[in-house]
Amino acid sequence: MPDPTLPKALLIPFALGLLVLAATAVAWRLRFVQDDAYISFRYAENLAAGRGLVWNSVAASGSLAEPTEGYTNFLWTVAMGALMAVGAEPVAASYVLGLAAFAVTLAFTYKLGTRMLGSRGLGLWAVVLLGTNYSFLCFATGGMETQWQACLFAASFYLFVRGAQEQAWPIARLVALSMLLAAAVLTRLDSALLVAVVGAATLLLGAWARLPRREMLRKAAALALPFGAVVGGWGLWKLAYYGNLLPNTYAVKVASVSPFGTAGVRYLQAFLLSYCLVPFPLLGLLAARRRPTRSDVPWLSLAAIVGLWCLYIVRIGGDFIEFRFLVPVLPFAFVLILGVVFKVIQQRGVRAALLALVLFGSVQHAATFGRALRMGAIANRAELRAPLTDPSSDWVGIGKVLGRAFAGAPQPLIAVMPAGAIPYFSRLPAIDMLGLNDRWVARHGIPLEGMAGHARLAPLRYLVERRANLVLGHPIVKKAPDLPSAGYSLAWLRDLWWVRFDSPDEIPAEASILEIPLDDEWRVLAIYLTKSPAVDAVAQRCGWRIRPLLRT
Repeated sequence: MPDPTLPKALLIPFALGLLVLAATAVAWRLRFVQDDAYISFRYAENLAAGRGLVWNSVAASGSLAEPTEGYTNFLWTVAMGALMAVGAEPVAASYVLGLAAFAVTLAFTYKLGTRMLGSRGLGLWAVVLLGTNYSFLCFATGGMETQWQACLFAASFYLFVRGAQEQAWPIARLVALSMLLAAAVLTRLDSALLVAVVGAATLLLGAWARLPRREMLRKAAALALPFGAVVGGWGLWKLAYYGNLLPNTYAVKVASVSPFGTAGVRYLQAFLLSYCLVPFPLLGLLAARRRPTRSDVPWLSLAAIVGLWCLYIVRIGGDFIEFRFLVPVLPFAFVLILGVVFKVIQQRGVRAALLALVLFGSVQHAATFGRALRMGAIANRAELRAPLTDPSSDWVGIGKVLGRAFAGAPQPLIAVMPAGAIPYFSRLPAIDMLGLNDRWVARHGIPLEGMAGHARLAPLRYLVERRANLVLGHPIVKKAPDLPSAGYSLAWLRDLWWVRFDSPDEIPAEASILEIPLDDEWRVLAIYLTKSPAVDAVAQRCGWRIRPLLRT
């Protein structure tokens, strides 16, 4: 006789599977790739080709380029390199890896919510809140490591909570937790914040349990040694290969940002307002009034991770990309929100209203962010995607045109600000004018104001010293009829905000402007800074117009 309880037992897994599939389908519909992803793809391509984890495989002179760690996602970049080595196309591969991590993150969010909230129904609610969050859905793709980090965060913390609630820390579980934490750090170095909280909380619970000293040491070693071996070995390799433990991007994105700046605060403020989440931090303070007990350690740890992550965002000045930096802690934030709603609020109507507010906030954000509720210079998904293929910018097209023109010819040195698609598709040696992949610019470039994540700019004299041939800067793409017929004035050059020089004498006498056709209608302008026989030959063969730079 059929078991009548079977359909009921399968109801929750069926609902969870349906939610994950639906959210993944929406994330696929919102898929996109951003320019920064092509920086990692360039490193990955060089790795796959046996040239090492470098941005420039050779200098313009043909000599080996100095290795620079201009990426912040080692594990992601290596995984992309492995897939590219077997013939995978990087954008498609990044979609597969990102969406897989997205689905696994939702599953671990359910498991985490169920354990911490004591209800499978509330576990499903955690998936609903997270799976309808527009930013979380968008950054299932994007070409970056964001979802990998979120997945490793959720999986690591679930293992920690399981051990804390069961008051059982078998060696195998501690080793697994240690390796997940190591993978998180190798994915992004800022995952060290998660490691600090989870590691300290695990040791605290072990001490609270009054384990024998010998047993405590064994378990501490099981937690620390695998992590130390992996991360320590990685650190030694970085010192030997790059000469530094911290990535080059640290000097650009963190070291040059004031610790008391307001950009990070505005970034968090924009998130809370756009998603209608302002009441929940206040409710969280109400929930934290009572004296904590051992059973509260997972909740305190969860709150500590979210709080420290927010302080970290304030410290680095936020970002110009729509709330990507918050994605790794969003599973924790929504579990916290459910905990606050169901532990602080007793009235069912108020609970329902608060949950409806969270769902409404995500709908509102998707409909209005970038328009009515836009706050600060934070680019949304559409604005991140547009420059790559929009005819008025077409960074992918610029890279492909340069790549075809110089295929099999001596390679010129280009200088660019968007350091992703143009260098990737051109395969030309390049100077990153914003310093992410350039050591000198990262430390000595001109300070920039108001550009979150980009705080330095290469001055013209540096480009002259490096003998850059084509300076694309922030590419200027114009229709052919809109171009001047006589040439370009020095005043026009000075008006370009990304060209910085103190005196016209810094500009080489032979400098000119090169008009490079992208198609029959559009042209991209490049400052032809240092003369090159290879550029002259390609310009003549391809019909590129070299226009004078008028000094009067």
